[in-house]
Amino acid sequence: MSTMNFFEHQDRARKTTRRLYIYFFIAVLFVIVALNVCLLGVLQFLYELDSASLKESLSFYQTTEGFAGAIACITGVSSLLIFSGAGFRSSQLKSLNGGQVAESLGGRLVPSNTTDRRERQLLNIVEEMSIASGVPVPKVYVLDNEKSINAFASGWDTNEAAIAVTRGALDYFNRDELQGVIGHEFSHILNGDMTVDMRMIGLLFGLELIFLCGYFLFRVMLESSSNSNRSSSSDKDSKGGGGALLLFLIIGLIIMVIGYIGKIAANLIRMAVSRQKEYLADASSVQFTRNPEGIGYALIKIGQINARKPITNPNAAACGHFFFSSINAANLWDSHPPLNERIARILPNYDGKIPQSVLRDLKYPPGRMNDDVEESQDNSSDRLKKRFPKRPFGILKDRLPKQVQDQIGVFGYGALDNSSASSSDSPVQSSDDSESLDELIHDPYSVHGVIYALLMDPYPEIQNQQWNVLCSNQNEHLLKLVERLIPEVESLSCADKIRVSELSVSALRQMSPEQYQTFRANIAALTEADQKIDLYEFGLRMILTGRLDVAFGLRQESIQYYSPNDLFNEFRLTLGYIAWQGANNEQDAYNAFMAAASQIGALNITFIDKKERSLNAFATSLKKIQRSTMEIRKMFFQAFVACINYDGKITPKEEDLINVIGASLNLSYDIRSTDHNTGNAI
Repeated sequence: MSTMNFFEHQDRARKTTRRLYIYFFIAVLFVIVALNVCLLGVLQFLYELDSASLKESLSFYQTTEGFAGAIACITGVSSLLIFSGAGFRSSQLKSLNGGQVAESLGGRLVPSNTTDRRERQLLNIVEEMSIASGVPVPKVYVLDNEKSINAFASGWDTNEAAIAVTRGALDYFNRDELQGVIGHEFSHILNGDMTVDMRMIGLLFGLELIFLCGYFLFRVMLESSSNSNRSSSSDKDSKGGGGALLLFLIIGLIIMVIGYIGKIAANLIRMAVSRQKEYLADASSVQFTRNPEGIGYALIKIGQINARKPITNPNAAACGHFFFSSINAANLWDSHPPLNERIARILPNYDGKIPQSVLRDLKYPPGRMNDDVEESQDNSSDRLKKRFPKRPFGILKDRLPKQVQDQIGVFGYGALDNSSASSSDSPVQSSDDSESLDELIHDPYSVHGVIYALLMDPYPEIQNQQWNVLCSNQNEHLLKLVERLIPEVESLSCADKIRVSELSVSALRQMSPEQYQTFRANIAALTEADQKIDLYEFGLRMILTGRLDVAFGLRQESIQYYSPNDLFNEFRLTLGYIAWQGANNEQDAYNAFMAAASQIGALNITFIDKKERSLNAFATSLKKIQRSTMEIRKMFFQAFVACINYDGKITPKEEDLINVIGASLNLSYDIRSTDHNTGNAI
C-alpha cells in the first residue's frame, strides 16, 4: 500500500485548528449578542402589552440610560457566568496531572520493571516513540477492566504526561499496530493537544453554565407560578404577581434556549477541532514510525471490535475526546472522525477488504497467546524475536527515524540478533553478564546506580570525594553496582549518556519523596565535587532534576514567556556561548552568531565577546527559554542548530552541545541532517 502524504495533512490540520479556535470565541460572542437581542426584544414586547403593571415595571427601559444599562447588565452577567465558570472548572482541572486522569478512568500504573511480556513490550514502544518524537518518557497505564481497543494521552505538559491503553489494545494489537497508536498519542503530547483538551473542557462548562442558569430560573419561576395560583386569595394580588412571574418565566426560557444553542455550537466547534487534531496525530504517527500499515490496521481492528465493546468507566464520557477512537457509537456529535475517513487518509489504496493478518489476529488475539503456543505455531527464531522483544528498539529498527537507529546500538539491539555484533562487543552488557544496562534503567532500585555511575569523575582524587558522598547514604549492594558500571558507561558518548538519563526518568519517578530528596542531594554533590559543572553535567541535571522536580511537586511546569521578544537577551547569551564553542577565531564565531540570528530576524542583537561567554550565563538563559512555549523553543532551537552547522560540519563536541540543548528543551535534534562519516550537512 502506498504511503500517505503526511506532511501535507499536518500543514492543513494546523491551519484548520487555528481557525477553529477563533470560531469558538465567535460562539461565545454569539451567545452574548443573542441574549441581548432576545432579552431586550422580550422587554420591549412586554412593555407594549396592555398591562399597567408591566409598563410601570419596565418604564426604566425606555430611557437611553436604561437601555444602555440593560445592555451592560446582560453582557456583564453573561460574560461573568461564562468566564467565571470556565475559570472555576479550569482551576479544578489544573490540579490534576496526567496520571491522576488515567487513574480516574481505572488506569493502573505499569511499573518500569514489569515482567509481563505485553507490558514490557508496551514500555519499550513508549521509549522508542520518546526518542522519535523528542518527548520525555511519560508514565504508562493500563485500563485492565476495559476490553475495547483504545488509548489516550493526558496531562498539562510533557513532563507530567501519561499514556494509557486498554486491556483490549494489549490483547488485539500486534507490535506494529501498538507502535502506531502510541505514536499517535505522542503526537498529542508533542503538539500540546492535551492542554487544549483540558482548556476546552473549561470553556464548554462556561457556555453550559448559561443553559443551566436559564433552566434553573425557568424551573423556579414555573414552580412559583404553580404555588401562587394555588394559594392566592385575591384576584388583584394574583394579577399583579402574575406579571412579574411571567416576565421571569419567559426570560428563563430564553436564556435556557440560547444557552442550549450555544452549547451545541461549542460542541460542534470542539468536534471540528478534535477531528483535525486526530488527523494531525494520525499523520504524525506515520512520520514517527514510517509504517502507515501499523496505525491503519489498528483502526481496522477497532472498527471490528469496539462496536461490541464500548468503554465502561462512567468517568469516560467527560474525557471522550482524549481517546484514540470514539468511546461511543458514531453519531453527529462525535469528536472523532469516522474510522473509514481516517483509514482512507493513512492507506489511500485500502479497498475495504479486511487483510488476512487482521482477520487472524481478531480470531487469535496476539496478546492472549502465551509464548509456548506461539512457539509451537511458528518455529522461526527470527519471527519469535520480532514478536517477543527483550530490549528496547529491538523491533522495526529499519522503520525508525535514522536518529533513533544511530542510538539503538547502545541499548543492545545486537543482543537480539546473533548475526550482529556479539554481546561482548556491546557496551551495554554488564561485566558479569548478569544484567544489561537497559534492564538496569528500568529497575527502580538499580537505576540509581546507573545515574551515579554516569556522574563519576575520571580523576581519582575527585572520584574519592564522590565515593564519600555515596558511602554516607547508600548501601553496599548499590555501591558495588556503581563500581561495576563505571568502566561500562565511560565508553558511552555524551549523546548516549543523555539518552540513558532520559530513559531512566520513568523508573526514578517511583521513588518516595524522601528517597528523591536524598537522590537529588547526591546528584548535586556528585556534579559539584570538582567545584565546577561542565556541559554534560549541566545537561544531565537539567533532565533529571528538571523533570523529577515537577513529578515530585517541588515546582510547577508553567509557561511564562509567550513572545520571543521577552527572551532576546537570553537568546543572545545562549547563542553566543554556542557560537564560541565551535569557532576557531572571533570572525568565525561572529559569522555563526549572525547566521543563526538571521533565522529568526534578530539582526539587531549584539554579538558577545569571548570573555562574556560563560556556562553559568548559558545555563541561566537556557532555563528561562525552557519556560517558553513550544513554538518559541523550536524557533530558538532551529537557530542554535543553524549556528552549529554554519560551516557545514558538526564536530562531536558540537553534537554533544546540541544534544544537551535539545534534551533540556524537550526537543530532539534530527541527526538525519548530518553525515556522521564526514561531519558534513546533507
